[in-house]
Amino acid sequence: MNVMTLLRRLSIIAMLLFALPSEVPAQFIGQLTTAENLQPKRRLFGGYLGFYEKVTIVAMTQYRYGFTNFLDGGFQFGGFSADIGEEDEAGIVFGGNIKYRILNAAAGDQFDLSSGIGLETAQASNYHLYSLSGSIIGSFRLQSSSGKLITPYSRMAFHVQNTHWDQHGLHEKGTSDSDFDLGLNLGAQFSLNNNSSIIAELQLENGFFGFIAGINYIK
Repeated sequence: MNVMTLLRRLSIIAMLLFALPSEVPAQFIGQLTTAENLQPKRRLFGGYLGFYEKVTIVAMTQYRYGFTNFLDGGFQFGGFSADIGEEDEAGIVFGGNIKYRILNAAAGDQFDLSSGIGLETAQASNYHLYSLSGSIIGSFRLQSSSGKLITPYSRMAFHVQNTHWDQHGLHEKGTSDSDFDLGLNLGAQFSLNNNSSIIAELQLENGFFGFIAGINYIK
């Protein structure tokens, strides 16, 4: 499959995902890394700001650690302000995931490909989200005329989740919804030097559009 064919298929998927109705985003944490994994004992630190429909802002940090040549993992923590129901809600979001590399462009494969699994929860006074996800992440490196690396990436995620809305803060009088959702992230990483990069991505899920961007630093 060539790059143009892949982009056309991703565009169709994106339109279908955007057409699905929902009350709030099913997840706040983006991909925020390419399909490449951290080398053993290397660490990644990141800081990000995100903007979503019905969500004023998401501010988040990330820490990742390289376990082996093919496996890394990390966690994300942040805060958000969202329009949920008839009130503005402030809350926290926390998640963790592991990522296993399947294809390695540096070893001769056409592109990098990884699979991942993650957990995420978002908590506000009247809103509670719990999500388990599996994902496939693909990326490939491009070199600009100035010699800087640009790495486009995409992630297809499959979420099993439970969302609960309280009524006047009374859990037993609230409503719950458990379902299965698909999400698509499209982004790119722009290298600044050997250790730092800017990363930005679009997130499409349940008819919601989001944008999140920040800086990754590898030590």
